[in-house]
Amino acid sequence: MQKLAVAILGLVLWTAGARLAAGEVVLREVEIGPARFEVVELARTPQERAQGLQGRRHLPDSAAMAFLSLPPRPQVFWMKNTLVPLDILFLDARGTILQITSMEVEEPRREGESEGHYLARLKRYPCRRPVFCALEIRGGLAAELGLQEGERIPALSWEALKEHAIPEP
Repeated sequence: MQKLAVAILGLVLWTAGARLAAGEVVLREVEIGPARFEVVELARTPQERAQGLQGRRHLPDSAAMAFLSLPPRPQVFWMKNTLVPLDILFLDARGTILQITSMEVEEPRREGESEGHYLARLKRYPCRRPVFCALEIRGGLAAELGLQEGERIPALSWEALKEHAIPEP
């Protein structure tokens, strides 16, 4: 049986060395396929989703970030200022994996390059189906764990996370 401890943390040191702001929510000991993730950060607000994993130099195999969307809707991600390759698992409200996509590190913003030009050249990674949760993990880890589309992750379903989901404005 899955054990899921949900805690609201103040200023604590995250496994990867980044600080969580007061009020941010993390899940502890989340089973995803054959692996147990020690920390899954929840990006719930527009500000948390915009920041994502930007600037992180390392993402341990036991850590992830989940982007919640309410209501579920198609999603598009990019690798703006992201320094590590990522896999992204797009999940529906039941926690079913709809799509798994590998995202590569982009060339950083060039000296003299406008913000607009930098953003325009970033590759987009879409999922056209309604997504409740997009889970970012270390690049290549989805294949290493043998995760497949159609597999369920109950700990990341609407039922498990409804108290943490914030409706879109």
